[in-house]
Amino acid sequence: MSGYISLNGKLHPSDAPIFTGSNRSFRYGDSLFETIKCVNGTPLFLESHLQRLYAGMEFLGYEWNDLLLKTVINEEIKRLLIRNRHKDGARVRLCVFRNDGGFYTPETNEVSILIESEVSSNEYQLNPNGKTIGVYDELYKPIHNFNSLKSANALLFIKAGIFKKQKGLDELVILNSKGLVCETVSSNIFLIIHNRLITPPLSEGCLPGVMRQNILALASVIGLEVLETPIGVNAFEQAEEVFVSNAISGVEWIIGYEQKRYFHKISAKIIDELNKAIGIG
Repeated sequence: MSGYISLNGKLHPSDAPIFTGSNRSFRYGDSLFETIKCVNGTPLFLESHLQRLYAGMEFLGYEWNDLLLKTVINEEIKRLLIRNRHKDGARVRLCVFRNDGGFYTPETNEVSILIESEVSSNEYQLNPNGKTIGVYDELYKPIHNFNSLKSANALLFIKAGIFKKQKGLDELVILNSKGLVCETVSSNIFLIIHNRLITPPLSEGCLPGVMRQNILALASVIGLEVLETPIGVNAFEQAEEVFVSNAISGVEWIIGYEQKRYFHKISAKIIDELNKAIGIG
C-alpha cells in the first residue's frame, strides 16, 4: 500500500496523479522547498525553516496562503506523519510552488503547498565512518540574491552530484565565482583550525542553512570561537577537522581530503548537543 501526501491541506495517495504538464515547478523550477527533520512526530526547527521559506516567497512575489501559517503547517505535518505511520523519525519535504499559467511570465502569483514524508532516524547520529571529500571546479556558484533561496532549480548541484559519483567521493565542495569555498552538494561546511570553528559567511554565496544557524549558536557551548570568513581550498590542508551540516543529518564528519586525514572530536560534541537540544540523550 502506498503512503500519502498532502496537497493544499488534503491527503492524496502518494502515487496519485496530482499535477499536469503545465505545473510551473516542473516547467520552470518555479518553487521553493524546505526539508525538515521530525523526531517523535514533531517537526524540528520549524520556525527557522518557515522564516527562510517566507523570505523566499516574498522575493519571488508569491502570494500569501493561510495554509502556510506555522500552526497550520505544524498540524498538517503531524497529520501526515500519523497517516503514513511515520510517528517516530521522519524526513518531511515542504514545497511551495506558483500555480499553473503563463510561460516565463506567470499569470498568477497564487501558490500551492505540497508536503511529503518518508522514514528517517529519530535522532541525530554521527556517521560511524568518515566521509571523503573533494572539490568540484567544473562549474562555479555565482554570488547573487538567489543564493538565499532553497529552490527547485538545482542543476549545479545535480552536475556536482554526478561528478562526485564518478570520482567515488562521498561529498564535494562547491566553489563560488571567486574560486572560494561555498558549500557542498547538500550541506554547509565547517573547518576546525586551532580551536576555531570556521565557515564561509553568507556573503560568499552559501545557503543560509537551518542547521548552520544552530551549529553557530552551539559553538560557545562547547568552547569554540566562531570565525565566518572566506575560505580558500588550501585551508583543508591546515584543518584538524572538517564536517558538513544539514537539517536532516545534523553533522557528518569528513575523514579525508586528498592525502589529508581528519579527526571527529568536535563533530561528536556537536551531535551530542543537538540531541540534548531536541530532548534526546
